[in-house]
Amino acid sequence: MIGLLLCILVGILLLVWIYQKKEISRILVFLLGYHFLFCAAFIYVSSGPMPSDAIGYFSSASEEWRHKRHFMGQSIVWFTRQLISLGFRDYWQVSFVYAALGFLGIAWTSEILFKYATTRGERRLATLILFFPNIHFWSSGIGKDSLVVFTFGLIVISLTKSRFLPWLFSIILTTVVRPHFGITMAFASIASTLLGRSSSSRKNFILTTTLLLLVGIFTIVGDNLMNIASEQLQFLDERTSVMTLGALGHSFVGFPLIIRIFILTFYPLVIPSNPIIMIVVLENLVCLFMILAIFRTILTRSIEPRILDDRVFIFSLSTFVILSIILGKAIYGVGLLIRQEVILVLSLSIIYFILHANLKIRVFISSGNNKYPANTTAFLQSQGIQLKERPCYDKKSNARNLQQHPVKYITPKWIVNRVTIDMHRKKIRIYIKRR
Repeated sequence: MIGLLLCILVGILLLVWIYQKKEISRILVFLLGYHFLFCAAFIYVSSGPMPSDAIGYFSSASEEWRHKRHFMGQSIVWFTRQLISLGFRDYWQVSFVYAALGFLGIAWTSEILFKYATTRGERRLATLILFFPNIHFWSSGIGKDSLVVFTFGLIVISLTKSRFLPWLFSIILTTVVRPHFGITMAFASIASTLLGRSSSSRKNFILTTTLLLLVGIFTIVGDNLMNIASEQLQFLDERTSVMTLGALGHSFVGFPLIIRIFILTFYPLVIPSNPIIMIVVLENLVCLFMILAIFRTILTRSIEPRILDDRVFIFSLSTFVILSIILGKAIYGVGLLIRQEVILVLSLSIIYFILHANLKIRVFISSGNNKYPANTTAFLQSQGIQLKERPCYDKKSNARNLQQHPVKYITPKWIVNRVTIDMHRKKIRIYIKRR
């Protein structure tokens, strides 16, 4: 009874939190219902004829191989035991809590995506990514992936608002659950702070982060770091046949690193024997198109230099690159691939939208008179640009001269940095860029 009441309380708190997000509350409501449908599917699959790891975390099943995971598997057991002590007695109640944490991580990530997705097409693409089935399935039940998605979203929000304590909590929790994810995100956070925009607490942030890494690597992990790594590799080798044959029937042992990274990130090349995995193939195909669009944008478009001041962009880029290499070297089968690539998909999405939000944009408008035309205002407003005042120009300037006049106002989504008026050709050029 206590667990049921706590589940109801968690659900009410989620709805209240969604209501406060006015701009994206409608999408979050659909996302919440969609996410918990996958929670029900996760519970059904986990408690089926072939119980998954989640049942082992909740009960004493799978004890014969779980001890090899050291603190990585035992941490989930410990977290689950604490929830049971609070009153969450049933397996579905504990799964509900993990699903709520996973949803928060996805929702925090969606805030970043919709912040930078300004056009209708970009918002549709962001919505499509947020409804990827693979993301929700692995973050909607008992398991390490729910906590990792939760901490990823919390880190992203902490970087945008310069909140140190939530970031510290996320790094510690991620390191305990998945050490390679935790160390990667900590390093990416340091890189984003060093390269990103300055803040009043930058020095303390960097020093504390560095201290955390040293303590985490040499004290928490301690002398058993190499033993844990070697036993994890042995554990992967022992279960390679189970993972590969149970998923797609393909093994990646002996493949070059670059091929492993490509397969890890996209995997659109083979038709899986398991039709469920085909969903992941389609998702990876969308990621492939995003990668191609990113390279095309970098090669053919002009990008604002201030993008390197965005800490979320540096963090996501560092996380994507480092994790791609780590997972490409460590994963030998598709069983772990499809669940651990969730963070790669979220990181790639953030990179894509921030990059396209920092393109240099030029708007060209023709006019039939020498004054600031009324149709210009209507055109800008149709593009979502609300002008607070009109730009000023010198009415006494020579009609044959090209005059440039700075504009000192900022629109809600755009910055107008320059207006060029050609009095001879009767044209006005307004140069704007996104915020």
